[in-house]
Amino acid sequence: EVVFYRVICELISNTLKHANASNIYIDLIKDKKFLTLEYIDDGIGLTKNQINEEFSGLGYSNIRSRIKSLDGSFEIFSGPGEGIKVLTKIKIA
Repeated sequence: EVVFYRVICELISNTLKHANASNIYIDLIKDKKFLTLEYIDDGIGLTKNQINEEFSGLGYSNIRSRIKSLDGSFEIFSGPGEGIKVLTKIKIA
């Protein structure tokens, strides 16, 4: 719970600082095996180079290490003018 809370806070912070977005959508889905976080904003988006640079930056690096500590997955999808979509999935017992 705390990990997902901190991940969501970091994603919102990034959107507010950099994306110039009007909307943020957050879905948290729990089924029998997984807890999935889907985060979407309608901001300016990122190029592939920016995704690689941002991925190595402190914010996304923190997110990645938090999710990795739970043996989960973290993926970013974006393009210029397309906003950003982040999918995070962790296995639950």
